[in-house]
Amino acid sequence: MSSSTLGPDWTTASRCGSSNCVEVAAFAQGTISMRDNKQKNSPVLEFSREEWRAFIAAVKTGDFERGQS
Repeated sequence: MSSSTLGPDWTTASRCGSSNCVEVAAFAQGTISMRDNKQKNSPVLEFSREEWRAFIAAVKTGDFERGQS
């Protein structure tokens, strides 16, 4: 899903079945950005590649599941 041919190529996960999703874009300088898909002009979270890998690993292991402390 691209927001503009001049801007980054924002992608929404194929498993996103609701409006509670994020979009992700990779940049040539090696950063990964994430934003709310409902508010295209909202602030963007920016990660280095190492930070992104750590974030994805934590998501996969359930570190962000509700009810966990």
